[in-house]
Amino acid sequence: MDWMIVLKDLLYISVDIFHQLEKDGTAEVEKTETGARQCRAEKQIWEGVKKRISEINLPCRYEAEDHYPQDIVENPQFLVRIDLIDGTCDYVRQQREIPEPFTTVISVSPLKDNLIFDDVIAGGVTDLRNGEWWVADKDKGAVMGCMPRLAGIRMIQDENPLRVKIQYQEHTPVHTTDIWRRVNGLTRFLWPQCHEVWNSGSVAMDMILVALGEADIFYNGLPSISDEGQRGHELGACYRILKEAGGYAIDMRTNEELGKSPFLFDEQTSVVMGVNKEKVDEFWSKIQENLAKAEPLLKQLWELVPSERWSLG
Repeated sequence: MDWMIVLKDLLYISVDIFHQLEKDGTAEVEKTETGARQCRAEKQIWEGVKKRISEINLPCRYEAEDHYPQDIVENPQFLVRIDLIDGTCDYVRQQREIPEPFTTVISVSPLKDNLIFDDVIAGGVTDLRNGEWWVADKDKGAVMGCMPRLAGIRMIQDENPLRVKIQYQEHTPVHTTDIWRRVNGLTRFLWPQCHEVWNSGSVAMDMILVALGEADIFYNGLPSISDEGQRGHELGACYRILKEAGGYAIDMRTNEELGKSPFLFDEQTSVVMGVNKEKVDEFWSKIQENLAKAEPLLKQLWELVPSERWSLG
């Protein structure tokens, strides 16, 4: 099966639905069949992608955050997992001065027990604002946008400072707040050679920028900033895209390549991703050296960063 074609088709469906609803209350909050909160656009994307999967008779189980898994056929062979809108917090609040990316993220793996990240056979991400997309198929490479070109890594010279993407409990518009300045400052303390630290609002987009070589490092899992790490909703697909683009990722808990770690959709994995193994090793070793120095600050920082997802009361 050509998963690149399948994923592009499903991602296009997401973009079309998003733009059809854009002027008609897409950010209104509703509930799923499990009782969880979601915005209206997420519900419509869930239904639209499910309809398309049924039309093409894809032999899969379909799963999304806050929805019950559904078997599309009697004996599914694959597991299709979707993060309907990554960046929901900013999308619902619409409080950023500069429009932030909202993405749909899809991963495909065999339907079996004890999945690891290397079992992810395909992944796709689309920016719902403009329809840009990035897809990858295991051992077949990665393509981006509307052009079938390899999404290669742009190598960074050793003398250049690193540009770091960071994900943490960022559930407020923090770019101009004391919280963001403290996180930025702590990151620079842990990694003095860091040139830029920023967060786009969509963690999937942050990881894609590393795969494209537009950022050098993504990390999520520094103690007391992001609890346990990055959720599988986005990490599964983005790991496959990064891997096919030539990048490298480690599980911070084991110090081993991320592909060996369990892939659990709604669980968290502490991760460092980079344009190559050398950058990842260099960044992670320096972070480990400096963590002990920062230990007195970490508890205070965790308490300062809010963890309520939408703050909707």
